[in-house]
Amino acid sequence: MSKFKWLVLVFFIYLNFTNALAYSGNASPATQIYSKALQGDSESQFRLGEIYSVGSENDKAEATKWFRKSAEQGYAKAQYNLGLKYYKGNGTPVDYQQARYWFQKAAEQGYAKAQARLGGMFHEGQGWTIDYQQARYWFQKAADQGDAAAQAMLANMFQDGLGGPVDYKQARYWLQKAAIQGIEIAQNNLGAMFISGQGGAVDYQKARYWFQKAAEQGYAKAQANLGLMLGKGQGGPVDYRQARNWAKKAADQGDVDGQTLLDLLVSGNN
Repeated sequence: MSKFKWLVLVFFIYLNFTNALAYSGNASPATQIYSKALQGDSESQFRLGEIYSVGSENDKAEATKWFRKSAEQGYAKAQYNLGLKYYKGNGTPVDYQQARYWFQKAAEQGYAKAQARLGGMFHEGQGWTIDYQQARYWFQKAADQGDAAAQAMLANMFQDGLGGPVDYKQARYWLQKAAIQGIEIAQNNLGAMFISGQGGAVDYQKARYWFQKAAEQGYAKAQANLGLMLGKGQGGPVDYRQARNWAKKAADQGDVDGQTLLDLLVSGNN
């Protein structure tokens, strides 16, 4: 018997064995998932896809197959995961149109991650033309459910007037939501709004606080902004040593403002 025929025989013996276990009620959780997936259970197909997702390239292709089976039955998480595979080219070639199609399917069922991704694709014009109104619409949907990335993007759209009128109060509101959840760009932009007074009162202490939060996460622009505030004594006492420290961190990441500030601090012997 050839090696290939032997492997096929072993595989069928295994299937019969696992089916027998499932029938007897003694199957392991993994075997039960596999058995239910074969019977067409959409949640089990999704879970099987997740299991395959952590394997080799061949396994990732198998994951795509099971996500598709589940997605075609309307399972929102599988639709999102299938869209993500097309978006990233994971287990399938990159295909933005297919990614948008499946994100939209999941988004229409209220799945926040898909709504945020779909908003991003409309914002960037991936898989179709740019549509800022649709981007704002889907970011709003996801933001209302607490998706931090969508909250940050929605804030930027209100601030820049993309997809609708400029609204600095709404921009500050959504930046605060995203900043509290740890989105560093939102923390930096919120700090900038507290300095400019857009959407509310000027507050240097809060500006320094949020720059510090973003800077500690390694966000270069926030490091430069924090260094500048420390050098000027805005929102707290002057601290040239810390100002140089944060300016250097920003400069080391290639931030032009950080390098300029560092040069000024060094040349001024501060």
